[in-house]
Amino acid sequence: MSYATVLFFDPAMEDAVYTVWDALETVVDQPMRASGIRPHVTLTSGDHIDEGALAAALATFAASTQPFRLTLSSVGLFATGEGVLFFGVTVSRALLELHAEYSRIFGRAVRQADAYYRLGAWVPHCTLAMGLRPEQVGEAVAIARRAPLPLHGNVAEMALVRVPNGPVETLGLFQLGARP
Repeated sequence: MSYATVLFFDPAMEDAVYTVWDALETVVDQPMRASGIRPHVTLTSGDHIDEGALAAALATFAASTQPFRLTLSSVGLFATGEGVLFFGVTVSRALLELHAEYSRIFGRAVRQADAYYRLGAWVPHCTLAMGLRPEQVGEAVAIARRAPLPLHGNVAEMALVRVPNGPVETLGLFQLGARP
C-alpha cells in the first residue's frame, strides 16, 4: 500500500485546477476526479509506513509551518511510461527547505520512499492526468495550455493519504500554522 503527504491549495487555485481536470475528462481514460483526491502537490510518497507515528509527526510539522504562496507556472510531461501531464510549480528556496525538512520526518516512518520524491530528485508538480497514451498527449497538452498560467495561490493544508487500488483515502488533514 502506498502513502503520500500532500499539500492542498486554497479554493480559488483548487477550482482553477478542477476546471482543467474537468476539461481533460473528454480525453483521458482515468479522470483525476475519480481518484478521490483534491488538486495538490505531493511532498513525499512511499510504502509501508507507521500510520500513527507519521500522522502525529505530520500534525506537529503542519502546526509549525505557516501557510505559504505557491505558483503553478508551466505545463509539463514526465518522460516515463506513466503518461503524466502536470502543472509545474515554481521552485523556491522555502519550498525546497520545506521538502527537505519533511522528508527527514517521513523517512523515519517509511520503509521504502518513492524515488521520485527523494531529496535531489523531487519535481514539484500538480498532476492533471495520468495514464495518458501517446495518442492522447497532444490534445491533453492543448487543453492544459488553455489555463491562464501562472496560477498563484496559497497552501494552507497538508494531508496524509493512502493510495489503494481504488479512490484515495485521507488519513489526516492538518491546517498549516494551527496550534493544537
